[in-house]
This record gives sequence, C-alpha cells and structure tokens, in this order.
Amino acid sequence: MTRKIFTTLGLIAMLALAVMPQQARADANVLLCAPSPTGEAPGPRRVSNPVTGNTYSLNGLGCALIRSGDVGYFQSQGYLPAGNFFSIAKTGITAQDFASLVLPAGAYINQIVVANTTANAVTGGIKVGTTAGGTDVVAALTCAANCLTFVADASLSKRIFSATAAQTLSIDAVTGWNSASVDVTVFYSLR
Repeated sequence: MTRKIFTTLGLIAMLALAVMPQQARADANVLLCAPSPTGEAPGPRRVSNPVTGNTYSLNGLGCALIRSGDVGYFQSQGYLPAGNFFSIAKTGITAQDFASLVLPAGAYINQIVVANTTANAVTGGIKVGTTAGGTDVVAALTCAANCLTFVADASLSKRIFSATAAQTLSIDAVTGWNSASVDVTVFYSLR
C-alpha cells in the first residue's frame, strides 16, 4: 500500500513539473570534434550522451556544438575542442534580460544569431548592450514574426570586451516585445 502511495505521488510530481511554464535559460556550448574512427572518414552522423539523452548532429568534419553539461562525457569519448570558438545561448526571452548572457574575460564576439519562435514581431527590433537597456553592442536588429536572423558585421558596434573581467550582455526590445519569444545565440572566441 505504501509503495502505491509513493508511486502515485511521484507520478503526480512529475506531471506537475511537466506542465509548469518553462523559464528562459542560458546554455553555454563548446565546439567539439569526434576522433576519426579507424578506417572511416569523419562525416555527418548523430551522436548522443546516454546519461542526459541530448543528441547532436556532427557536421562533415565530425564536429558539433555541445552543451556544457555534455562536454565532459564527449571528452571522455575522445572528442577534442575545435579551436577557439564557443557560444552561449539564451532561449525563451520575452522581456528585458540582463543576467544570463555572460561572456568570459577576454571574449570577443564573432556573431549574434536571433530566432523568434512566435508569429509576433519584436516591435522596433532587438537591442544588445553592456548595461540594462543599452545599445552599445547592437542598436536595433529587425526581428519579424518567426525570424531567423543575424547581426551584420557593420551593425555589431562593439565586439571586444575586458581582458580581465566577464561581460554581461543585456537583451531587450527597442520598443516592445509584442508577446514575442526569442532565442539569442552569441558566438565568441577568446583572446
């Protein structure tokens, strides 16, 4: 009887967690490359971490952006970092965010990619700055309904930050969010 009660309570708890609204989150990624299998050319294929269940598609060179929580597993399988290229992403941004996109000391931005996961345009575009509401990195990136876009080099006003201190980036709508939900990925390198 006690076992049935605990099983039922456990199922209720899992159901409650499944229907809770998802909070926006930031994920750091590292570009890792697979070791070349003996006698095989590296190439596109799918790999996964059996512990977390996260699956990745390797590109033609056998490389993929791996979430920080999976890096240890893949390194234990012989994967190696592919040069000086990293990313950090924040998903589900629906209002000003100034806490979760933090670049490490010595970082410089290569590219910023934005995806709008709703049918609502971000009014006035998206601005990126080093202070809350700032525009010193990107003044206004147009983001229509369901957009997938990037910041053109000429519009990326600031790329290089402190060599000794981490840098937090603020993501905000220029005018209003209009019920949009966006994912922002910042690709960067370290000096």
